Amino acid sequence: VYHAANGISSTQVKDARVSLMYFNARHVEKTIVKERSPVLDMGNLVHALALQPENLEAEFSVEPEIPEGAFTTTATLREFIDAHNASLPALLSADDIKALLEEYNATLPSQMPLGASVDETYASYEQLPEEFQRIENGTKHTATAMKACIKEYNVTLPAPVKTSGSRDALLEQLAIINPDLVAQEAQKSSPLKVSGTKADLIQAVKSVNPAVVFADELLDAWRENTEGKVLVTRQQLSTALNIQKALLEHPTAGKLLT
Repeated sequence: VYHAANGISSTQVKDARVSLMYFNARHVEKTIVKERSPVLDMGNLVHALALQPENLEAEFSVEPEIPEGAFTTTATLREFIDAHNASLPALLSADDIKALLEEYNATLPSQMPLGASVDETYASYEQLPEEFQRIENGTKHTATAMKACIKEYNVTLPAPVKTSGSRDALLEQLAIINPDLVAQEAQKSSPLKVSGTKADLIQAVKSVNPAVVFADELLDAWRENTEGKVLVTRQQLSTALNIQKALLEHPTAGKLLT
């Protein structure tokens, strides 16, 4: 009979019969917290499905279904990241950049050696462009004077770029000789990291696909249970629905429930 009354449950009827003050504290003021346990929750679920199915959504929160394509494991995250990285234009490696720098250095004129002896110094001096051979003919060509001319010439030569250091350091050197190439390199997307915690991988995937669905986030939001409902797993719901079906199909109980 009590189920025919809108919003009245057997528990409310029983509590009212025990004490109207208790009924008021539990069901009206809600100062008495309803006791819960997995067994009680399952019993309440079966009770609701059998007698008050219209209240199911108001009292229970069913574990969300994980949509197809949602990320569920670390392996699926890494698989996505690997595929994403493989689709990106390849970045110049440190070795690639070093090869370009060495190729450039090879085109530069070599500095003139100062020489370990007067004869070697004189040989270098004789190879200088005329404007750097500043010692007047007929005067003594001292090693000191010739070396000064050689040094003056060497200062005018373009300095070779450095070919050692980190990739970023090598890129800085490449920018000196080929800024356009470095600008193109800067436009390329960096590959996502494939190492770290599951949370790190989730953030990496979100950085390139904010709309992607993560099973962990769906389940975490469900477990937070901000509305204070009874949490029901899909397995529990399946079991309860089977019990409901059996009750409805029972020759005696079914007539009472329909």
